[in-house]
Amino acid sequence: MQGRWLGLYVERLRRILREVRAENLLEGLVNVVREVIERFSPIAVLVTGSLARKRFVYGMSDIDILVITEKPVRDRFLLRAVENTDVEITIMSLDEVLKGLEAGNQFLKDAVENGLVIHGDIEGIAQMPRGGRSR
Repeated sequence: MQGRWLGLYVERLRRILREVRAENLLEGLVNVVREVIERFSPIAVLVTGSLARKRFVYGMSDIDILVITEKPVRDRFLLRAVENTDVEITIMSLDEVLKGLEAGNQFLKDAVENGLVIHGDIEGIAQMPRGGRSR
């Protein structure tokens, strides 16, 4: 089963990077995602931000990754570098994500609506009503 998931997220990353002509980042990004999966056993890993929206500019943009875990973790933010490109990793528990969405957190709203799932599943999260203030 592990091998199947490995191939799946590698292929998803390959497609994402091909669309923005940044294929040279694949190997390093695969290593970063593998590290995150092995360390946190996440429910889901999403590519967010400019890379997810296909507005990534090589040499100017960073890569944003949201990791959703079952339980809260001590290390909430990690920074890695792949080919001189910063990779900013935000780690949140499912409960924190749900509460953030309910409170109208724009980072989480954008991640769930526009992020690209490369590992796991967010189908249940994506179906939940968005928070924020209603009038």
